[in-house]
Formats: sequence, C-alpha cells, structure tokens
Amino acid sequence: MSNTWILEVIEDSQRSFPTCEACSAPAVPAEHDGAIWLECATLSEHRSRLRRLTSWGHTRKLLVPADEVAAAA
Repeated sequence: MSNTWILEVIEDSQRSFPTCEACSAPAVPAEHDGAIWLECATLSEHRSRLRRLTSWGHTRKLLVPADEVAAAA
C-alpha cells in the first residue's frame, strides 16, 4: 500500500497553514503517539508552566490519525 497520500496531506496543510495563527512561527509536521499533526514550531520547545498554560491558541491540527498512519505502514 502506498503512503504517498500522507505526504500530500502534510504538504497541502503546510501550504494552507504555513505559520502559527497565534504567533506567526512556522507550522511544522510533528508525530505524537503515532498520529501526525501540524503544529506551531514553538510547541516543541521547552516551556515553563505558564507558557504551557498559555499555548492553547497556537496552531495544532490533526492531519492523520494514528490508526491511519499504522494502516499505511
């Protein structure tokens, strides 16, 4: 089974949302628990407790759920 559709989803989302809607940092693909997300690059940085509490407005969009990633592998 070809998983090129996953790459297309990632590329399309990066074209649609190149930057975070809250802070204008780049939006990057990230893997969490087997799922692929498009999220603000600042979310992967070490953050204080206060910054974690205030990060709710940053871009984080589910692109491919973990079960679909596993099925494509």
